[in-house]
Amino acid sequence: MKTRLTAFAAVLALASPVLAVDTYEFDRSHTTVGFQVRHIFTMLGGKFQDFTGTIRVDRAKPESSSVEFTIQAASVFTNDQKRDDHLRTADFFDVANHPTITFRSTSVKPAAGNVYDVAGNLTLRGVTKQVTLPVTFLGEGKSRRGAL
Repeated sequence: MKTRLTAFAAVLALASPVLAVDTYEFDRSHTTVGFQVRHIFTMLGGKFQDFTGTIRVDRAKPESSSVEFTIQAASVFTNDQKRDDHLRTADFFDVANHPTITFRSTSVKPAAGNVYDVAGNLTLRGVTKQVTLPVTFLGEGKSRRGAL
């Protein structure tokens, strides 16, 4: 009996770091995947309306946290149908050949205050590049339905 209890305690000790990680799925009704680019003499904003993503948060070791997301490139929206149709062509996103845009983090580093530098691999049009995204933690709490 003592051997089983010791083995169980060892397994629990090894599993405890995994248990400390919280996993969150992107909630489209509370998440925006947007962009802003210079267009002639103004800044043009847009967003993607179809995406999924997961954030794994390790509060004890924030540098062990991670994020990954997938965007359906055809869901680009700039509030101008002709421009959106053009963005879907081979001139820009080439959604016929590259339907998704993906990001997978490789590191999370505290920057200043509630800001973290999230580095990772961004794949766009079949080309993967290392990028660093500044991410600001805005807080957390329970929703009206009790979810965290």
